[in-house]
Amino acid sequence: MSNQTLISNFSRSRISISSQVIDEMKEEPMRDTNMLQTIQIPWWIIIHTNVPLCTYYFGPFDNLEEANNAQLGYIEDLNQEKAQDIKVIIKQCQPTNLTIMKG
Repeated sequence: MSNQTLISNFSRSRISISSQVIDEMKEEPMRDTNMLQTIQIPWWIIIHTNVPLCTYYFGPFDNLEEANNAQLGYIEDLNQEKAQDIKVIIKQCQPTNLTIMKG
């Protein structure tokens, strides 16, 4: 076979890979495949208010610093809307709802 290697997988189909690709794979350094280290979970600003009784999620942000810098603008907006008893949490998460009204 000219410059190709055939590899059989479990379903008995054949995949053709050029020898150049195989050589490049051999030279590539091993990578850490730990899922926790390779997946970056975005940062979110979570703001709880008692009036109205609500939780707001603002984001996503690439890093904690970016979220910290943005939080004041969201707090000011809620103050202008007369929200009361504002509590802020910044954390890495993946919310499914961006606004949760309670009560």
